[in-house]
Amino acid sequence: MKPRIALVALLVLVAACGALERHRPLTEDDSGEEAAFELYEEFEVHLDSNPSTGYSWLIPDGALPASLTLLAEGFDPAETGVVGAAGTQWFHFEAAAPGAGVLRLEYLRPFDDAPIPLRVVEYVIRVDAESPPTSVTLPSTATATAPP
Repeated sequence: MKPRIALVALLVLVAACGALERHRPLTEDDSGEEAAFELYEEFEVHLDSNPSTGYSWLIPDGALPASLTLLAEGFDPAETGVVGAAGTQWFHFEAAAPGAGVLRLEYLRPFDDAPIPLRVVEYVIRVDAESPPTSVTLPSTATATAPP
């Protein structure tokens, strides 16, 4: 009996790890990969950055798929205590509509006359409409009545 309990516990742990892995932020190492999200799911992109050099990650015009909404963005400096140290620039998105597209971000100095990206990341994003948002309450069919 105990081996069955241990097996069930192991399967639950593996499933939980898979769910956590799915929700980890996308990084530069994931560039070129496909990422699938359910409708209204939120996710983040984390990219190494050093704004003290004048460079920052930007989403070029037209490079945000219609299926995504950018909710927030920011920069978390490294905890080195050194002024001008690199850190992580992050973008927080919501999968707002079913569809697929390419999310492109460019690392450049936007104030240059002809900004040329130093680095580029692209992710193939797919949003599936498998479930309703959690904020919507579906009506109960048990209380529905037919019109007279």
